[in-house]
Amino acid sequence: MAEKGRAALLSRRAAIAMTAGAAATAILPRSAAARGAGRSWIPGAALVERFGPWMRHHAVPGMAIAVVEDGALAWQGHYGAANIETGQAVDTQTLFQAASLSKPVFAYVVMQLVEEGRVALDDRVADYVRPTGGADDPRIDAVTVRHVLCHATGLPNWRDERSADDLLVPAFAPGQDYSYSGEAFYWLQQLVEAVTGQGIAAVMAQRLFTPAGLDMAMGWSPERDRREVEAHGVAPDGRPMLLPSAFRREHWPRLHAVAARWGRPVATWREPDFHAACAVMRPHTAEDFAGWPMWKWRLPGNAVVDVASSVRASPADYARFLALMMPASAATGRPLISDASRRLMLTPQLERADRPHLPRGIGWGLERDGGDLLFYHWGKNGRAHISVALGDPARRRGLVVMVNGVNGGALAEQVAAAMTGKRYASIS
Repeated sequence: MAEKGRAALLSRRAAIAMTAGAAATAILPRSAAARGAGRSWIPGAALVERFGPWMRHHAVPGMAIAVVEDGALAWQGHYGAANIETGQAVDTQTLFQAASLSKPVFAYVVMQLVEEGRVALDDRVADYVRPTGGADDPRIDAVTVRHVLCHATGLPNWRDERSADDLLVPAFAPGQDYSYSGEAFYWLQQLVEAVTGQGIAAVMAQRLFTPAGLDMAMGWSPERDRREVEAHGVAPDGRPMLLPSAFRREHWPRLHAVAARWGRPVATWREPDFHAACAVMRPHTAEDFAGWPMWKWRLPGNAVVDVASSVRASPADYARFLALMMPASAATGRPLISDASRRLMLTPQLERADRPHLPRGIGWGLERDGGDLLFYHWGKNGRAHISVALGDPARRRGLVVMVNGVNGGALAEQVAAAMTGKRYASIS
């Protein structure tokens, strides 16, 4: 195809994709959803009409939103394209990378283990398992489960990928300050695998996803691939453009091929299994990964399913999880942890000196709003898989926004402010 003709075809596809899939579903009648103090977070028709122009302004091709009201999923909307080149629409079956929204989901499961007495919040993680690549530092030994879940370990978010000798070293004594850390959650994941004897994907499915009826999974699988959104950047003409997704397409099928040879599904693997698979998998051909040494494949997030970022879900299913963080009622079903544990997750564990109105809970960030305490989490995988979740437990409402473009953070903030009627400090 001539370049001019191809450009025209892609332009037509982009125009179709940016309007495809615009659909909204009210699960509860608006009168029921609006019960309680304050306005409903379910958007009216006039606000919904603004979503398309906002998406075009930010060059974000796809977005999905879900609202919790009265402690249950009440509304969901789907807009634009999962893939700008094919025009595949975002719909109720579309899966987004929840990214760091994975952390509160994992924290919920950890609270189950705490209730069972299999681990305690103030247990030292190193007494169960040493961190992969951890330095010989007494501050490592002092890190507790609670420190991990409220980001008070002193560990970095992720270690440097430039050197095989880079070790995990805390920046401060645990509990003395705040330092957001995916590495710490990955370390706690290894503790959970040790005490349960199972791979983390199986643990999450058996303890939360299946019993709660959530269409969630950890990491990529071939049977769910067609439902996943693609990542998009911005072309020189200002329109969305497909970004390479080589890691998902290149690496994960190689791991599943090893799993087939072993006769053990990837969903059952523990951390050492991923490392062993990388040593025997088919060599990479993609330029970005072909030269990676073995030590680099051992880093969290490269070779493994990790609880810091691997959940795939629709906003509606994440909203159903969000509803588990609300005070229960007969209408919302049975929670999987006690109400005392739920309230503890939403109780300040770490007060931040630089932002006293934004303490840390267990798995969640918290925000003081007058006499209320709200909860939230941001997520970002790579440049373009961006999501945000907000909850107001006193009013039993919540909001989830997921997008697939590099400017999605600004879009999600704009949408959340318009739907909730306030600008949350935690997402500004």
